[in-house]
Amino acid sequence: MKTKTLTTKREALVHFFQLMDIEMISLLLNDAPTYQDFPKDVFIEKLSRTFEEFKEKGDTFLNAIQGACSICDKSKNGFMFIGNASKQYMSLIFDMEGNVAKDVFECAKMKVGFSDVDRSNQLWIQPLDLDMPF
Repeated sequence: MKTKTLTTKREALVHFFQLMDIEMISLLLNDAPTYQDFPKDVFIEKLSRTFEEFKEKGDTFLNAIQGACSICDKSKNGFMFIGNASKQYMSLIFDMEGNVAKDVFECAKMKVGFSDVDRSNQLWIQPLDLDMPF
């Protein structure tokens, strides 16, 4: 099996998200900033619960499909992580400054290169407030 060389923090984050390796993700993220407006420890706890949801549905790996936000900030790029068994997914924006993750946050409408995404299969780190006007 060929080992992939990870040369940037962004590549490493994507790789460990695909593996659902919460310990490595925690090591890669800085303690100071918030992630999705949560302190790092709270974000990691919520992310861990989301990974457990994937695993409960039989997923052992998340396929990463590069995409971009299509509603809030169209200049932000990220990834749709799709479960290899369940086809459930989460969409995340990695806001990087150089080799530092300034933020990681969910995207409600990630645009990817295919259109047959079942939006009802989206898992959330922080479930949406359905009373919000947008």
